[in-house]
Amino acid sequence: MNEINEVNDINEIKEINIIMTCPNIYCKDNVPQDPPKNLVDMLHKYATLEKTEGKFGSGASRLAFDICMAISAERKKQWSIEASKTWGWPVYINFSTLPERIMLMKPELDNILTDVDAKKEYCNWDFLLEDNGGDIDTLHKTIANMKSAMSSKAFSTSRPG
Repeated sequence: MNEINEVNDINEIKEINIIMTCPNIYCKDNVPQDPPKNLVDMLHKYATLEKTEGKFGSGASRLAFDICMAISAERKKQWSIEASKTWGWPVYINFSTLPERIMLMKPELDNILTDVDAKKEYCNWDFLLEDNGGDIDTLHKTIANMKSAMSSKAFSTSRPG
């Protein structure tokens, strides 16, 4: 993860007087405490453009929008990391252990695929229902057709993708 930990980077921020809120005129989100290097670079460039062409110059305006998107992406990333920790999910995927994790989830995944009552506990149920016109009977028929079309062996050995 690219974080600012070097004294030189921190001193540069203070010297150039980089703004700590989003420069987009319609957004006032704060810059993350440990912004990634690419965001720091954009803030440096924005500070320079703001001095040379003004806050509303074409380069500064475009870069302000890009910075706004970068701040938003970083906030979403941080929220996702915190939510993952809260829900007990891994923050970083270890692909070598992924097949084992999926196999441990098999009973839960089987319920999602085959047990109508269990599906109601999962958010995907609402999307499945919506995809079938909101009609529960149509959804039940779709599930029954899926079950008859696939053998239990196909269910147990199938992989996503």
